[in-house]
Amino acid sequence: MRCPVWLVVGAAVLAAVAGALARQRLTGGALQRLQQLRRLRRLREQRQRRLEADHETSVEPDVLELEAGAEVPVALSNVAALVAPATPTPSAGRPVAPAPGVSALSPATQPPQLPTAPTLGSASRSNLTYLVQRLEHSTERPSVSSTPEPGVEGQLRVSGGRGPFEGNVEIFHDGRWGYICDDEWDMAEAEIACQQLGYQTAQKPTHDGFYGHPEGEISFWMDNMYCLGNERRLSQCRFDGWAQHDCAPSELAGVSCRGQLEDAKATKAPALTTAEPAVPKTSLWHTTKGRLKARLRGGRVPSEGRLELKIGDDDWGLVCGDGWSLLTANVACRTLGLGYAAAALQTGFFGGNGSTKVMSGLECIGNESVLINCRHDEQLFCPGDPQTNIATVVCQPEMADLVPDHEAMMQSAYLEDRQLFYLQCAMEENCLAASAYRIRKENADWHVMPRRLLRFTTKVANRGSAAFRPLLPKEAWEWHACHMHYHSMEVFSTYEVIDDSGRRVAEGHKASFCLEDSSCSAGVEPGFSCANFGDQGISVGCADSYAHNIDCQWLDVTDIDPGRYRLRVVINGEYKVGEQSWENNAVTCDFNYQTTVGTVTNCHLGRP
Repeated sequence: MRCPVWLVVGAAVLAAVAGALARQRLTGGALQRLQQLRRLRRLREQRQRRLEADHETSVEPDVLELEAGAEVPVALSNVAALVAPATPTPSAGRPVAPAPGVSALSPATQPPQLPTAPTLGSASRSNLTYLVQRLEHSTERPSVSSTPEPGVEGQLRVSGGRGPFEGNVEIFHDGRWGYICDDEWDMAEAEIACQQLGYQTAQKPTHDGFYGHPEGEISFWMDNMYCLGNERRLSQCRFDGWAQHDCAPSELAGVSCRGQLEDAKATKAPALTTAEPAVPKTSLWHTTKGRLKARLRGGRVPSEGRLELKIGDDDWGLVCGDGWSLLTANVACRTLGLGYAAAALQTGFFGGNGSTKVMSGLECIGNESVLINCRHDEQLFCPGDPQTNIATVVCQPEMADLVPDHEAMMQSAYLEDRQLFYLQCAMEENCLAASAYRIRKENADWHVMPRRLLRFTTKVANRGSAAFRPLLPKEAWEWHACHMHYHSMEVFSTYEVIDDSGRRVAEGHKASFCLEDSSCSAGVEPGFSCANFGDQGISVGCADSYAHNIDCQWLDVTDIDPGRYRLRVVINGEYKVGEQSWENNAVTCDFNYQTTVGTVTNCHLGRP
């Protein structure tokens, strides 16, 4: 049966009309999308112009008077709201207690919340350092490290010292200068830095912004550096990656060099043939003749504030913040009868910005009973911003005390040969020796090449009077996609093998991806669990165990010859989280390495 002509014609007309409508809708949608894109572009351009205008116009923040003659920006007072828990939230069946020694502000006196400030319902005193330093650098000021001075990729320079032979180390990358974090920064890295700067050797590496802190925002380029010693430039060493770090603004790595090389081409090379000696130190007892008084001022409570000293009949004065660490702050709290140091800060937050500094380079081993047994610079030398380079401390009566189990190390140690194919996640976290990375780069069959690993269990107990918490708050933990977990402390423990001459022949580290109460004493309930992104820490009377079969719970000994060595494991060795004492944070053992067998014996506790 044939279709009528009028039906065929009608269908064609309807199809044409439908196509036209579809094209109209499509064209209208495309035009609408184009208009949206143009509108977004205009908004971005307007925002950029506003940012540039704000950058050129500096606005002084409101100030809050802490005491007579001492003023600090109101923005910094938000740290009180951050560390004071507002509404406790129960977690895992246990109440969240307020941070010890911190009083919450009432609604009438609570300062306004910064839009860029981290908001934490509960924060431990262990991460107070992180919070204060983050707030201090939250203002949009131009960064000293990003000044557009000319440089060559990978070039080094130093700043803050008495000359080009010493200072905080900066490196040029991607068109701007940036600093290096002091995590795992030691003599091996300092030697490479000094040689690149044009000197024969390093006098010492420095930490905690020993040569002062620049004004404005601080940019870090490098973190967790590891140099073998044969590199010609610092950028050839292993590190976490450009701008990949978890460092607070105070963690500036520095160096003091000696013996200039004649053919070196360093940044602004000096005309001197030798570097000046380090600033000589002397004992406080010798300087003060036994007449020394100490006090804290400017704090919200009597157990915190800036440290002031009175020598003889002289006026009270400040202590320079350069090199100020938890070791020295612990002795200061002990001297004042205030317990232990929860945070050692270099800040003007507690006022005193216009006061005179009477001492620099205050340095304690950590086991002194009073400050007068410590040392300081013979000549006052305090570089950096004078308004913020002030030694301050937060004390509290109770503190954690970590003790590693040396018996567990001896009982669990063994050698394992494992192919690189199964160690790829560990390689991402820099847990293997440098030769493994060269093999992966140069050998097409790298995945079947074996590595020899010295495995052992690390069990750490908290025998103090307060829980041990990570330095960083939960919002700042770093996610590692390969292992599918967060790191609450980038370096919780370090491992090294040392030969008879004291030379380190192998080293490694373990990040704290899970600090929890693995086992507890009788009658003690576990308080920390890593499951479901839970709170991390170690309760009093409990222990955290990193079993020997966990990734990076080893030392790569592939490149060392059989012989007798010393194995050394250090817990919390960067002194980032306060403890009662560091006299028991290191385990040293005899390591007898044979061709196919390795034994660990005669372990004992000591200080890092």
